[in-house]
Amino acid sequence: MMNRGGFIMAVLIESNGSDKQVEPSEGSEFSLKELQGYVDGYIELVYLANGKILVVNEEGLLKRLPLNNKASLLARQPIVGNVVMIEPNQIS
Repeated sequence: MMNRGGFIMAVLIESNGSDKQVEPSEGSEFSLKELQGYVDGYIELVYLANGKILVVNEEGLLKRLPLNNKASLLARQPIVGNVVMIEPNQIS
């Protein structure tokens, strides 16, 4: 996905089925704090076959977060809670 300026956009995929484009608050990379805010906790990275990365809540299963059907289909494994799908160059 690209925004009007031609930059690759990240997508917040919420567990309720909605999704929206998001972008880093400064520059082209998300800060750890930003990503933790989107997933509401510590982050874990799930690498997808298409080269993209899902940023998920590391403790999502322990916290019994709701199943995220869209993210689970992308990852081909159960994913819970809100996730952010990013390009590898959007995180350091």
